[in-house]
Amino acid sequence: VGYCFMTHNISTIGYELKPVKIGYMPLSKYGTDWIKKANIVLSEFSDIFKETGIPQKVQIESALLSYANTPTMKSNQNTIITLAKFNGVITWALHRITRVYPIHIHPQTARKNVWGTTFQAIKGSENKKKEILKNVLLKYPDLQNQFPLKKDGSFKKECYDISDAITI
Repeated sequence: VGYCFMTHNISTIGYELKPVKIGYMPLSKYGTDWIKKANIVLSEFSDIFKETGIPQKVQIESALLSYANTPTMKSNQNTIITLAKFNGVITWALHRITRVYPIHIHPQTARKNVWGTTFQAIKGSENKKKEILKNVLLKYPDLQNQFPLKKDGSFKKECYDISDAITI
C-alpha cells in the first residue's frame, strides 16, 4: 500500500499541496489475513500521525467497480472482491484513528484532476504507471530520494503505488 500525507499552503500564487510523508506498506505477504493487515495499518498510521498530526481529510483510491477486459488490463471477480475487502480494511483503520470519514476517489478521476489526463492513450498499465511516476517527480523533484530503487538504479514496483497515492 502506497501512502502520502500532504500539507496545504495558501500563497500569493494560490492553493498548493505539498507531500510531507510518503511511503509503502508491504501488506501482500500477509495474504488474506485481514485482521493482521488492519492491525499493521493501524500501527503504522498511528506512528505516522504522531509525527505529522491527524489529517483533516483522508482520500483513498476507490476499488474497481467493474471488470476491465482490455488487452492492457484484465480483472476478475477475485481481484475486485479482494480490492473491495482491502479498501474496507483501510477505510475502517483510518477512520478509527482519525475519526475522519475517508473519501473514495476513482484513480482516473484523480489523474484527470491532478495531471489533466487519465493516461488512457498510453498502452500498457506498466507504461501508465511509469508516466504517472514521471509526472510526480517533475512536480515534486525533492521526493526523488524518497522513492526506493533496485540495485540497478531503476524504481522498485512500490514506487508506482506511492505515486498513485500522491495523485489521489
